[in-house]
Amino acid sequence: MVPATRLGICVSSPAGARVKVAFVSPTYGPIESAAIRTQRAAIMHAASHGVTWVGDASPERMAFAAARNIAVDAVLTGTDADAIFWCDSDVILPPDAISKLAAAQLDFVTGIYCQRSQPYWPLIAHFNRQKGTFNWWTQWPEQVLAPVDGCGFGCVLTSTKMLRQMDAPWFAFTKFSEDFDFCLKAAALGYQLYVDTGVLCGHLADPKPVTLSDFAAVRDSGGLDHHGSIRPNSAA
Repeated sequence: MVPATRLGICVSSPAGARVKVAFVSPTYGPIESAAIRTQRAAIMHAASHGVTWVGDASPERMAFAAARNIAVDAVLTGTDADAIFWCDSDVILPPDAISKLAAAQLDFVTGIYCQRSQPYWPLIAHFNRQKGTFNWWTQWPEQVLAPVDGCGFGCVLTSTKMLRQMDAPWFAFTKFSEDFDFCLKAAALGYQLYVDTGVLCGHLADPKPVTLSDFAAVRDSGGLDHHGSIRPNSAA
């Protein structure tokens, strides 16, 4: 079992749980207590809704690609987890976030959170193969599971089955950021990323967390003067 180093907990769900999950929260900066409180609540909710926790594989502070690779190796070699739940240390989770992603029973599924700076683009995107760019989604149906091409890794579930089929290093800055490059790597192996549009997260910022409502206010007021995109060698 991976030691519960970050959150100080290791909980299990009642008998009959369907999926064993390892928790990973890489960070390059301070540990945000406001985010940690919501993550603990989501962990406890998941423990009573079909998730058995096998531990916390969060590494010490380091660059994100290196941290994610260390975590994957620890989970694959040291646990019998079926999946890893990834949560950035500055992301605010709704209580049922992990439960809903796990219940989807998909190899690769994300929630939604937004960038912290205006216009607060949601970190889910379509990949334009002709131009070689990711383009941010701006609208979508509510409360659905929908295929998507790329996402930030602030609230994501990845199956260990998928990770075992990938060559190490799993994460690297190749064309985009380490998370969006991972999405392309998964797609090349035939794995479809899905977004649960009912899992809406916050992103800590000053003076208050950024939520989807902040982006919607900019969008609905006509404040989007261009279609946002991620071009090669740019981070999300």
